[in-house]
Amino acid sequence: MKLPLLLAGPIIRRADYRRICIWVAVRQAGTVRADLFHADTGKKIGSGRTATLPLGDRLHIALVPITPEDGDTFPRDVLLTYEVLHNGKSIVRDHPDLTYDGLALPSLFLPGDRPPLQILHGSCRKLHGEGEDCLAAADTLIARHPRDLKRRPSVLFLSGDQIYADDVAGPLMPRLTALARQLTGWHEPLPGLDTPPSFLPIYGRDAATGLAGFTSSHPSNHLLTFGEYAALYLLAWNGELWPDEWPASEKVIPLLPDGGHRIALQKKYDKELAHLQRTRAALPAIRRALANIPTYMTFDDHEITDDWNITALWHDRVSRSPLGRRVIANALAAYWAFQGYGNDPDRFQAPYADLLPTYFTAKRSADHDLQARFEQTFWSRASFSYHAPTRPVAFVLDTRSTRRYDSPEGPSRLLGDPDAHLADLAARAGYRRGDPLLLISPTPICGYEPVERLQSLIAPLIGPHRLDDEAWRSNLNGYLDLLLALSRQLAPRWTAVLSGDVHYAFNLDYTFHGPDALPPLHLLQLTGGALKNTGFKPRFLAGTSTAFSLFNDGTERSSIRFQTDLPDAAWTLPTRWTETKTLLPLDGPTTSPLIGDNTLGWITLERGHRRLIHRLLLRTEDGDQMATARFELPK
Repeated sequence: MKLPLLLAGPIIRRADYRRICIWVAVRQAGTVRADLFHADTGKKIGSGRTATLPLGDRLHIALVPITPEDGDTFPRDVLLTYEVLHNGKSIVRDHPDLTYDGLALPSLFLPGDRPPLQILHGSCRKLHGEGEDCLAAADTLIARHPRDLKRRPSVLFLSGDQIYADDVAGPLMPRLTALARQLTGWHEPLPGLDTPPSFLPIYGRDAATGLAGFTSSHPSNHLLTFGEYAALYLLAWNGELWPDEWPASEKVIPLLPDGGHRIALQKKYDKELAHLQRTRAALPAIRRALANIPTYMTFDDHEITDDWNITALWHDRVSRSPLGRRVIANALAAYWAFQGYGNDPDRFQAPYADLLPTYFTAKRSADHDLQARFEQTFWSRASFSYHAPTRPVAFVLDTRSTRRYDSPEGPSRLLGDPDAHLADLAARAGYRRGDPLLLISPTPICGYEPVERLQSLIAPLIGPHRLDDEAWRSNLNGYLDLLLALSRQLAPRWTAVLSGDVHYAFNLDYTFHGPDALPPLHLLQLTGGALKNTGFKPRFLAGTSTAFSLFNDGTERSSIRFQTDLPDAAWTLPTRWTETKTLLPLDGPTTSPLIGDNTLGWITLERGHRRLIHRLLLRTEDGDQMATARFELPK
């Protein structure tokens, strides 16, 4: 397949009043320029240019910073449009399907202080996951009111698992490995493997992932090379790169001695193909949405590998495997190129923007020093946390590479040093103590108690890798440290926590009462289901009562209230605290406060940030539906 010039994008990334960044991936090297216009007058108000970064023979990325031409800032609450040119030729006007409502160019706006504020959030988008792809609902929302800035969403947070590198659909593998070779220009050799990964059969990578030390539950099509990781990002964002025809399962599944196993794989292949075709149908809408709303991203584990850094033993085993070290470095390099760089270019440009072009254009198979430098650069990264310039400000937490371990196999502290972490983010963001706060945590900080306690009971019996028990509360020391740090360092008037990961949606109103010297901490836990990975259906748990101290408090809400004593010998923190959780009901197609279907979260802040409405958009074969929870916020 001949590659188009524009491989992916444009995607609007970090955007504030002084700079708007546009990301693209292109086939050819060159200079990329972006111009910003006032949508109503057509006046050019900003521009920027940058050289592409080569990451392969036919893979070049650019993050173009647009800055104001007159004055120091861009206007607020004004519809803006932008153009992108590669070597002087437009690469946007050739894609009229990227625009809304008769506009000639993609558009965006920077919200001011006037409410309401519209925020979208989601996570967990597996291309062959079950159900409809709810990221396409973002396109529907923008298309409804592209010129009405009071109703149009202004920012999108993707809070993890944008790709499932450890669980790739069989039908997609031939196209993915071929695209990887086209992009990079070679079969990447990997330490410990005699056969380049591109020559491994479909559903034939179990041995390689075992050699790397990985513990994914679906390892048979695990990505290994940088080119493969890059190709999956492109396929997740651009349907033009997908195959026109899919080979039949009986032609691609190898002849196996065990005929029953072969039949089972063929059935799996056919099922995955059906789910992939749904995803492909949604890709034009998803591509248009990403071109028209500033988007902030972070990883969870599936961008790298399932269970990434889940325990100290896991981390040490993979770090000692030459193959494991290389694959993790490849995955993080792809994360930086396709997600991390655009989140905060000032913070994440160095040293990657210099290292990666050198590394990927060199004959690195013979340069062991460069290989070691590449691996060490990513393995030693302290944190990929950052703040997004929204109002309220958003702190986006890296809960994977900043972990701390209390024992070799016990649950980890998801944020190793919350005090230092939050202090750094607050200083960078100019956060003022007492201001409201948005906190993006891939997994919920305030989880649904019955499920989390059930996991805690089962984990010692079957092991954390099989259960994937990664709740904040799994390590009570780390959980309490975070809550105390939030209260001590920031004392926000209220905090809205945006999360995903658990594949079911719920809303909790949470209050933490720590030591008397600290103010109470008020959190709103807004958890969305998967964008496309329907799995666990939690509705049967919603009415559980006595077993988990869950009872009705006389209203329509179900409440969890409990008080915990901690032994002094095990804790250096206060030995007593209380927390109150209220599980909010939903108005909509279901009366259950929990939803296990695919959803996109839609948050509206209105009445001077005095009320928050969290809508969960469900996209089904019968049409779009919406479930709503409402919070009254403290002054």
